[in-house]
Amino acid sequence: ADETMNDLTQAESPTDMEVDNTEKQPSTESTTSASTTTTFEQLPDYSPSDKTCADIIESLLGIIYIKFGIRASIEVCTELGITLPADDHRARTDHMGEVENERREKVRGAAESFVGRKGFRCEDLLVEALTHPSCIHEEVPCYQKLEWVGDAVLCLAAREWVFKTYYMEKVAKLVVIETTLVCNETLAFLCARKKLHYYINHRDRTLLPKINDFDAETGSMQRGLWGTDPPKVLADVVEALMGAVHVDGGFEAGQATALHILKPMIQAVEKEFNTQTGVTQMQMLSMMQPKQVMFEFTNRLLQVRLHKEFSFAQHFSKIPVWRGDHWSKPDMDSNGYVGHIVCSSISLVAVAESSYNVAQNRACALVVAVLCKLPELFEKLKTIVSRLIMADTVVKAAAALAATDNQGKPGDEADGSEEEQKKDLQLEGTKNEKDKLNENSLDDAKDAVGIS
Repeated sequence: ADETMNDLTQAESPTDMEVDNTEKQPSTESTTSASTTTTFEQLPDYSPSDKTCADIIESLLGIIYIKFGIRASIEVCTELGITLPADDHRARTDHMGEVENERREKVRGAAESFVGRKGFRCEDLLVEALTHPSCIHEEVPCYQKLEWVGDAVLCLAAREWVFKTYYMEKVAKLVVIETTLVCNETLAFLCARKKLHYYINHRDRTLLPKINDFDAETGSMQRGLWGTDPPKVLADVVEALMGAVHVDGGFEAGQATALHILKPMIQAVEKEFNTQTGVTQMQMLSMMQPKQVMFEFTNRLLQVRLHKEFSFAQHFSKIPVWRGDHWSKPDMDSNGYVGHIVCSSISLVAVAESSYNVAQNRACALVVAVLCKLPELFEKLKTIVSRLIMADTVVKAAAALAATDNQGKPGDEADGSEEEQKKDLQLEGTKNEKDKLNENSLDDAKDAVGIS
């Protein structure tokens, strides 16, 4: 780079030449012009935009590439700290074949360790399972087809284990356990736990920051599994490896591999269910996937709605949101998300988070925690909803009856006018009763959730 810059600065610039010509031909005009010229020191302070800075860096890298080649460009990028760590061994150099073979061996070793199986007939399946769709010039396809197969392998293995282990439980509970085992958060955690993501072959520069954020959330930030938003690629490669084993070794091998990979979560589930006694069913499932727990064990009476926070602030400005350690009003300027739990027309809680997935999970988890502490609250909610449904049914029936009577014979119009007025009054009274019931129900709900 220094050599290139020296070459460039040796040539005289047009500006220098013009100055020299001016000096050789002094005149009154030139003297006047020189006296009014603004020097560099007199210019106002100027802070270039990020785009300008980026353009300059790209221009310098372009010079280095043209003058010295790709390897020198990568080395400069590394010095500047703007090269992805995984890019060094991917440079197309003269010894690329050796580097590529070495990389493949490392990938195969990591994949075999993760699936707990060696002796693949087609080892390229392991490389394929760890090849991201952003790699469009690789010798193997990306993992998408193997992921598609692995999804079915995982689903069957998890369901069979849950069914045999908890045969006497109700379907709702089985669904919650299965969802906990196969959801993206769980698979991403298992992937990161074995550092498998270091071996994913990709060209997506946005992926590494997302993986680092996920590592921080599960590590130093201690947010817990349901307080994270892992990149989907982590779960995808786990399923792709299950699919690779199934394709290479057959059905039994695929099922055994799925259970081997899920073993840490299976042990955690078994420990949770086998050691807890004297607690409610909801408490036993506190470690499970929050959304599924809430849906299955409230018979889908409670629903979660997701909003952009600025949109939530526009439509529900009076509803406070929970921010992890305090309540506050929704922020009109925020670009985050709000998980909003509702029961019929009743707003129960709203939780603000930076991520769509985390807002949903934490809102559901908060409701589940409250229902564990106050199980009688759920019974109150069911009673309120039943009353609302009953009032709504009465209104609809009265409206249908009025519509039917309005289609009577023309000759009966004079005689029926008085009857119609009575029915209209009756219908209006029923609607007023429903509105009043709605208000009373909301007051009851607010009293019921008036806890710290």
